[in-house]
Amino acid sequence: MTGVLKDTAPHMLWRDCAPLTPKASQEAKDLGIAMGVPVFKIKSKIEQHQIEVYSSNYVLYGDMSARVMATLSHFSPDVEIYSIDEAFIDLSWLKNRDDELEQYAEQMRATVMMWTGIPISIGIAPTKTLAKIANRVAKHNSQHHGVFIYPQSESEQEAILKAIAVEDIWGIGRQYSSWLHSQAITEALSLRNIPEWVIQKKMGIVGVRLIAELNGISCLPLELAPTKTSHLCLSELSTSSKVSCSDERGSIHPRHQCSSQTQSAAAEYYGDYDFYPY
Repeated sequence: MTGVLKDTAPHMLWRDCAPLTPKASQEAKDLGIAMGVPVFKIKSKIEQHQIEVYSSNYVLYGDMSARVMATLSHFSPDVEIYSIDEAFIDLSWLKNRDDELEQYAEQMRATVMMWTGIPISIGIAPTKTLAKIANRVAKHNSQHHGVFIYPQSESEQEAILKAIAVEDIWGIGRQYSSWLHSQAITEALSLRNIPEWVIQKKMGIVGVRLIAELNGISCLPLELAPTKTSHLCLSELSTSSKVSCSDERGSIHPRHQCSSQTQSAAAEYYGDYDFYPY
């Protein structure tokens, strides 16, 4: 929403924007504004920071999203549109070619900006979960200029995962987050290294697959044709090196075997817009 606002209202281009719904941008969070807070509760902040208030325009957001997705399709034929502001893209042919991956991601980012006016950030990793984390690094660290490739070095991986709180991991909701904290599992590194049986007992197949994804083993294939179970696989996010994807009943599908041979990339809209070249 922030990117669309700056694209359609030029006078806002060099100003901080803080959309309040449905998600709070980083700029809003920096001002102490929570997601979905009613405007009347932050009148003092609006006056203090000279915040301009705009009504939502979901028709425009949908149109801009379609334009961004169409632009991304020029970079890969396999694009999973996860939501109005998220997508996964297959970049597996560039696996283990980090220099080319970075150049390709930079070209993607520049093209989206040129064709739509929407700034994005891109994270690249072997799994969707790690791509989301790489995206977070790209978004919150200006030195990466909007593009970050998840490192292959174990020490670098540990440093990144240690800085990611469990509640910030894609697929970890409030209930699981509270339970993990009660078990002294507070960041992604601790979760990645925990024995499978500990997580499986509480989170089932979802938790097992999540650990595998954090270990670089992909268990969430692209959903090019959305199915009834696709929302479960993605929103409940998880994986294990010993487990394949499952449906709502927890049955195993051999055709969805976990694999460490894929390459994921994630791009993110200015606010909370994620694209994942998978």
